[in-house]
Amino acid sequence: MKELKNKSIRFIGKHVNSLGSLLKYLLFILEILGWVVVLFFLTPGLAISFSNVFGKTVSVSDFVLFITAAFILAYTYETKKLREESVMQRKMAVASDIQFTMASAYRQILGNHIFAYMRAEKNTSNISQIFFIQALPARKIGYADTFRYRDDYSLITNYYIETLEDREAFLKTLEIKKGEISAWVLTTDGTEFLYTFKALEDNWKKALEKSNESAIDEFVLVKKELYWG
Repeated sequence: MKELKNKSIRFIGKHVNSLGSLLKYLLFILEILGWVVVLFFLTPGLAISFSNVFGKTVSVSDFVLFITAAFILAYTYETKKLREESVMQRKMAVASDIQFTMASAYRQILGNHIFAYMRAEKNTSNISQIFFIQALPARKIGYADTFRYRDDYSLITNYYIETLEDREAFLKTLEIKKGEISAWVLTTDGTEFLYTFKALEDNWKKALEKSNESAIDEFVLVKKELYWG
């Protein structure tokens, strides 16, 4: 039942996005038609005003030609923007939410070196790779196993940070970015994303201050964006 509900939500979401793009396009067409009607009545007067200001005779047909060219340029620009927006929406549609749950404390390295568990919903293009990025300097922190299916067909994996040095880098990034950390994500269709996770509390500060060696935080996904390299 839960899987059916999720599929319904995704289906409705995709159609709402498509409908939104179509409405924007139709509104733009109506806007152009409205201006054409307005200019139909204003053009003779505007042409005369232009002639008076610049001391040149401009025929109504020349002025209409100028206005037409301006609208063609505006239409081309808006169409290009709509096309780019549509491409962006299609790419973002494969960006599955990822749940990131810490499995060990910041400064606690267990025998299996597992730092966190990750879970993602099944999508048209699933998660292929993911790794956290240190803020300064930018470098990879830890690594993930291959995502595998659970019984409910969601995807799960373990995330490993094996050294204290990398655990410190993770904490330092949280400090620099005020409780946030980014992860590079690759989907199976080759699209790259940058996901940003945020700690709901400030237990990472206690870990940095070494006042609580078993400090742990709950993280939420706050932003998904395309990665441009």
